[in-house]
Amino acid sequence: MFEKDVTPSSGFLLLDKPEGWTTFDLIRKMRQITGIKKIGHTGTLDPFATGLVILCFNKATRLSDLFLGKDKEYLAEAVLGIESDTGDIEGALSSKRRVPPLDKQLIDNAVVAMMNI
Repeated sequence: MFEKDVTPSSGFLLLDKPEGWTTFDLIRKMRQITGIKKIGHTGTLDPFATGLVILCFNKATRLSDLFLGKDKEYLAEAVLGIESDTGDIEGALSSKRRVPPLDKQLIDNAVVAMMNI
């Protein structure tokens, strides 16, 4: 016969985080749905970001560190010529300036420099 509760005792769940939700909002919702108290994640996304969040349940939370240092891929949109006090879209506009003519090599160099911060 089938068990009444078919929720797995340990494991991972891959979720596509919607914009406006925090990573902890996902955890809170999964705790409500599953009744599992020990739920962790393998990395935080800002509330304005969307994308993959990996949740860990029970014994699998011990493995979350295995994901943290791994390569990740991001798709971003940038508005050139403005700067906010937080460095993202949620901050207050702190400066605005004219953007000089750009070429592909200049952009590629700037992206590489930003990735090495």
